[in-house]
Amino acid sequence: MRTPKIGSRWQHYKGGLYVISDIGIDASRHEDGKAIWYYREDEPDQKYYRPILEWHNPIEHEGEVVPRFRELEKGGSTLGAIDGLFAKGIKGKGRTYRRPRV
Repeated sequence: MRTPKIGSRWQHYKGGLYVISDIGIDASRHEDGKAIWYYREDEPDQKYYRPILEWHNPIEHEGEVVPRFRELEKGGSTLGAIDGLFAKGIKGKGRTYRRPRV
């Protein structure tokens, strides 16, 4: 299980692209001190958070068990292809995605 690092880029199983922006502790669950990851799309004013165990839980999607998030490799062909798409803008979910600000 890879630990998400601040600034790392991940792809959700439904296709959304996200950047880890911060790490914290869920204060509402202080008794167990669950670590949470804050992540965002290309909209810096909108952040999401998810507990690490949930981050790594596999999901059943279209009859297959897949990771909820997968890390995009730095310097690899996957990231290069994604960067190329961001340069043009990716259409999806009724909006155009641009390169995440890291």
